[in-house]
Amino acid sequence: LDGAGGQKHGGVLEDIFTHGILAHRMAETATDAVRALLLEIMGYKTQVFEFIDGVHTAKNVMITAIKRDEPPSEKELGVLRQRLAALMSFYGIGVQRLAMLLGENPATDNPRYLHQMISLQHANEQRADLTDGKQLRVGKRVRTAGDDIKLSS
Repeated sequence: LDGAGGQKHGGVLEDIFTHGILAHRMAETATDAVRALLLEIMGYKTQVFEFIDGVHTAKNVMITAIKRDEPPSEKELGVLRQRLAALMSFYGIGVQRLAMLLGENPATDNPRYLHQMISLQHANEQRADLTDGKQLRVGKRVRTAGDDIKLSS
């Protein structure tokens, strides 16, 4: 959460963001809500629920998604996208990686979004180089399309 839309300093959620554990839990909840909304935009019916008792693990939320028979109408998509934009704006989420990859990130003028897009394009270019048979050096490993990973000296 990037300042939570001004909530961090003087906003109604200031007391939550003062305490690390509470801010962390809020971030997890907001992220899960964004993920569920993105799945709905992509044409899935979603449910979010606790699947393991909290006594055993702190990360116990499962998002299930079932593909709808019919994709959402343009009107439904508009409403879902407005909800996504409002949620991300409220929590100050300028860039959400999954939203960006799906082309659904509402804050496309955000500098962090533009930086992430450039990084993603660079990664895609490197991946394309691999499929063209060119070598890509990653640390001490050299990867070539169709070859096993080999250690280089």
